[in-house]
Amino acid sequence: MVQNGLYLAERPNEKEERPPYTDLSLTLRAFLKHSRKPPVWYHTIAWGRLIAGAHEVRKEAISYRNFKVGCGVAATKNGRQYAFFAANRKPLKEWGKICAEGLAIDAALEAGCDSINGLVVIGAPQIDHGSGMLSSVLHPCEKCRPMFLKLPQISPDTFFLGISARNEVKPLEDDYPLGLPLAAKELWRLGSLLAAHERAQMGRYELIH
Repeated sequence: MVQNGLYLAERPNEKEERPPYTDLSLTLRAFLKHSRKPPVWYHTIAWGRLIAGAHEVRKEAISYRNFKVGCGVAATKNGRQYAFFAANRKPLKEWGKICAEGLAIDAALEAGCDSINGLVVIGAPQIDHGSGMLSSVLHPCEKCRPMFLKLPQISPDTFFLGISARNEVKPLEDDYPLGLPLAAKELWRLGSLLAAHERAQMGRYELIH
């Protein structure tokens, strides 16, 4: 149940049948061509639950410009996996933004989780104000990236899955019809994603100066 854009759900039953739209096998095969084999816990992350939960909590986002983001975080505590969800908050232009990723990660840390294993972010892509990059999905912003680097619970091997979506929140089946591939998506190791933005930001700085 969603309350104030945030809720906690225990790991689903491993025998639970997952709907077709959660199949990430094609993404994983493409990912493995450019990276070493992922750790065992990659396959234990309930990606389907994270995608569905991030989409659902995105309806609770508050944005003066209708820019809505939903985030799902897979985290472990004493070897058991939990899922945390949150949506972004910025009701007025002059207010500071509160990112969905930060809220979901804060909830995991407050619950005593010792490791962040994966993140799912659903939102409309936009140009990154820090690095100037424009990707096919929404990446963590210039405010979130330094936080990721500082937190010991997040490692370079933490997985990031970004999924593009329209700003207006539609039923899940409208954006991602059952039986069809997801909309634009990117699967990264967080360390590689952060390094890509750092390189882009340094190049942008040199061009400006």
